[in-house]
Amino acid sequence: MNLIVPGAGDGGPGGLLALVAAGLAARGVPGGYCHQEDGGCLLRVTGLAGRHCTVIADDSGYVLADCWPAGPRCPDPAVLAATVMRVLGDREDWQPGPPVTDPDLALLGRVGLALRAGGLAVRLDVQADERNLEVCAQVVVTSAGQPGRGQVRIGDDGALSWECDTPHPGQQQQQAERIAGIVAAIIAGT
Repeated sequence: MNLIVPGAGDGGPGGLLALVAAGLAARGVPGGYCHQEDGGCLLRVTGLAGRHCTVIADDSGYVLADCWPAGPRCPDPAVLAATVMRVLGDREDWQPGPPVTDPDLALLGRVGLALRAGGLAVRLDVQADERNLEVCAQVVVTSAGQPGRGQVRIGDDGALSWECDTPHPGQQQQQAERIAGIVAAIIAGT
């Protein structure tokens, strides 16, 4: 991955994201580009088959990773649930509950119920747009046992968003490795 990150390496803004990008490259994630945006840095991961991914990270420890399908394909609910468990879980072998196979349930119901059965806190977040008469729903997932791992939002199209704000002063390299590992897991599972 060949990235040009403003301020990277000189202690300026973008240092954490530059380390995250290097960690993703070491894990075989294809190329991307990074640029300053609204006081932070944005990494767009390119070359992913069938999906898009962006990562925002600022040097205070805030990170937001969004990955979404590039087309109309419907992600496998079991794969999405397992991905969320890896992101929020405290053990590598932590698994969601049994797959929910009720054909009458939509993607959010299948994923959310499997995650709830696996011990995670799951709630439905519904936003109504009265002007355009549209509804947007997401499943929001957290782990009471691992609150420092942030939250994951899953959209009805299979888009997955991880948001975490855990500052670790003086531990930027370790933090970047953790973030890169989680983002790589999200990319692999979306």
